Amino acid sequence: MKLPVNDDRIIAITGTPGTGKTILAQMLSEDLDYRLIELNEVIEDKNIYELDSDGTRIVEPQDLRSAFKDVLIKEEGGSW
Repeated sequence: MKLPVNDDRIIAITGTPGTGKTILAQMLSEDLDYRLIELNEVIEDKNIYELDSDGTRIVEPQDLRSAFKDVLIKEEGGSW
């Protein structure tokens, strides 16, 4: 069943590794006909991270916001 959606809505899913976030995001994307944007891909593509001593990616919030905004504008041709 496709639900009517507002194009300005964004669903963000976060959580502990290995809990099914990606599967849930994929299911929601299909069921709601939403575009799925994987932030890890954006972070890597834009090269906006540094690695800490244990290999965790550290991203400054303003860099993530700017990269995410660029993706939305580029892919949708709109503003955010």
